[in-house]
Amino acid sequence: MLNLWSSLAKILYESSHTQAALIYQLQEKIILNLYSSAPDILL
Repeated sequence: MLNLWSSLAKILYESSHTQAALIYQLQEKIILNLYSSAPDILL
């Protein structure tokens, strides 16, 4: 039973970890897009 819980916790942790990584990558892309289009907005 303990083994089941630990594996379940591991799956949850890994999925949340990859989710956080995906969100971070998305934010990075959005920020890079904003920076690349910033001169157009400013001019």
